[in-house]
Parts: sequence; structure tokens; C-alpha cells
Amino acid sequence: VVRDDDAKKIVASLFCEVDVLHKIGRLQAMVVHPEYRRLSIATQLVEEISSQLLGPNGEMNSLYTTTRTLS
Repeated sequence: VVRDDDAKKIVASLFCEVDVLHKIGRLQAMVVHPEYRRLSIATQLVEEISSQLLGPNGEMNSLYTTTRTLS
């Protein structure tokens, strides 16, 4: 979760489902408030969770995500 403390609101979030048995993480349900897009917030969220789960002390061997597009 990313908060804007000045505006007192949540501006972005990312949910990660973890399969501990197979050491796989699935990134899903990422959203960024429209007013905060184009500020690299989503990139920072993915980088942070990736470093936590895949880093030296991380528990996962891999992460993946799926996307849904609307037309």
C-alpha cells in the first residue's frame, strides 16, 4: 500500500499471493489512483515486493503476474 499522508488517502496498492510450498509468488490486483499515475509508483511497488520476496532473505524462487486488458 502507498499512502499520501498529506492528502490522507491510499493512492496505490498491490496484492501478492504466495505459494509457500512451491516457492512461487503471484503479483495481482495492482491499482494506482488516476491522479498519481505516471509517477513510477507501480514500478516502485513491483521492485519493492520483488526485492523482499526474491532477495537474499526472500522465500520465493520466482514471481509472475497475469494481466487483463479491456477493449
